[in-house]
Amino acid sequence: MPVPMSHTEQSEMKRMAKPRILFIMHMPPPVHGAAMMGQYIHDSALVKGSFDCRFINLAIARGLKDVGHFRFGKAADYLRLLATIRREIRAFSPDLVYVTPNTVGVPFFKDLVITGLIKSMGCRVVAHYHNKGVATRQDRWLDDRLYRLAFRNQKNILLSERLFADISRYADRRDVYIVPNGIPSTVGTPSPKASGGPLRILFLSNMMQPRVSGPFSRPSASSRGPRPVSPAISSESGRTSTAKPSRRRSMNMPSPPGSSATAENSVPTRKPSSERPMSWPSPRSLKPSASFSWKPCSTPAPASLPMKEASRTS
Repeated sequence: MPVPMSHTEQSEMKRMAKPRILFIMHMPPPVHGAAMMGQYIHDSALVKGSFDCRFINLAIARGLKDVGHFRFGKAADYLRLLATIRREIRAFSPDLVYVTPNTVGVPFFKDLVITGLIKSMGCRVVAHYHNKGVATRQDRWLDDRLYRLAFRNQKNILLSERLFADISRYADRRDVYIVPNGIPSTVGTPSPKASGGPLRILFLSNMMQPRVSGPFSRPSASSRGPRPVSPAISSESGRTSTAKPSRRRSMNMPSPPGSSATAENSVPTRKPSSERPMSWPSPRSLKPSASFSWKPCSTPAPASLPMKEASRTS
């Protein structure tokens, strides 16, 4: 007669019957798109009810200001992350490892070591990409070799069918799955208007220009056309040119001795380089003339100012 199993043993049998998945993904902090998607997966009752899950936070940045900046503490955190992944794979023996690697820059090299470690331990890998940029660097010799190594022996998840062109050089279409980002279900579902008009939805988020297309995208420089310019009269030859007018404000400063500038024309006419002096004389060598003289400021200093400030204004 078989001995009935206890509740703990039944729970263990149910847990062993589920596929084991190790999730190595970004989770807050810091808060960004990939981290929020990772948090949704971590909190999903459907995922936890369907699989035996364990989670490792892939992020080593402590905040948004820490993203993309080097510090020696990151190197130590990265080594501890590698040791944690290796230890968890040995203890958990997952059937599948889900990882969210980067595609460009220093984060790509960091995640390449992680995925290489996972594959070397005999695990099946599913890489979920939340960014793009492979096509912009695939023509470089080193990046091309590393991309071939990164996309070898793994399945890939993309957010849109349009993103497949970014990795089409390294991934087979049969190994790519399209999974758009989702949001948690809301408390109430909006109902259509009684008038039968369209349902208006306000989408509030950050938009990156390389990812935006359609009516919300900004026109490119070529589509905007050349910038309008206003004609200006050259002061030397009198010919009309298309140079942009100067935005610099004219300063009614006294002209140096010997110049032909007057009070009506505060901005002197630019002379040819052969007629312009190489440098002006120093202020100490300037001598007073009938039309121009250096005079000290006669405005008395306020009594409330300190002695240093009063001597500075006098």
